[in-house]
Amino acid sequence: MAADAAAAMARDVLALIEHLGLDAVEVLGFSMGSLTAAKLLALAAPQIREGKLRALAVSAPRRVADLPDVPTVAEAGYPAAMFLPW
Repeated sequence: MAADAAAAMARDVLALIEHLGLDAVEVLGFSMGSLTAAKLLALAAPQIREGKLRALAVSAPRRVADLPDVPTVAEAGYPAAMFLPW
């Protein structure tokens, strides 16, 4: 159920980004927000690849295979940042 809610929230966020004409947003979430951020990254991958949206970094320990040009948070200059599951 949480995954369905996160997917719905991610679709809403992507629609808002497109409606406002933003080319970059900062999304960092904890708990449910993390799941929503992950869903948003998956939904926005085509726009990121096309250069319509700019992904600043991913919080994963390695780059995301579908978006190899998006650095990790550590590669973006924050090597001490930690994202731990609760």
